[in-house]
Amino acid sequence: MTEIQWLPSLAWNPRTGVPQSFKKRLYVSTVAVESNVDVWSQRSLPGWIYPLIEQLKSVLTLKPGWDGPEARPVSSEAVRTALVVLEETMARDTIAPTVIPVSDGGLQLEWHCAGVDLEVYIERDGQVSAWCREGSREWEEDFYPRSRLKKELSLLSEVYCR
Repeated sequence: MTEIQWLPSLAWNPRTGVPQSFKKRLYVSTVAVESNVDVWSQRSLPGWIYPLIEQLKSVLTLKPGWDGPEARPVSSEAVRTALVVLEETMARDTIAPTVIPVSDGGLQLEWHCAGVDLEVYIERDGQVSAWCREGSREWEEDFYPRSRLKKELSLLSEVYCR
């Protein structure tokens, strides 16, 4: 059974009662991710985390052969990388992605809303690529386009998918 736990530890400013920073750990199966996040300055975690956790629990239960004889389970490196990408690019109010397992052991994170398609592919070894289409505008990157993803996710949440 895969267990996912969020263990937030907040550094509180004793004078103001407001968190100075937000430090979180996420344990997914045998994967541990630890990072400091300044944008999540309230006591609660962003709403997109809970649907994400449920989707990750589901894909982490996949066994060899889940999608044909050559299909591999989703790798812990792909899950770890997905969490890092989401932490680095999503704001508190960003809509949650759909998590799609890929038969080579990778993951795909997808957002489809109001005619906008944004897909992030994470290979088994953690390599990241991304594709986006909105009307006649389209781009594709064979590397991790952090600032571009952050901008697109912000547009999705603030403009297209309110």
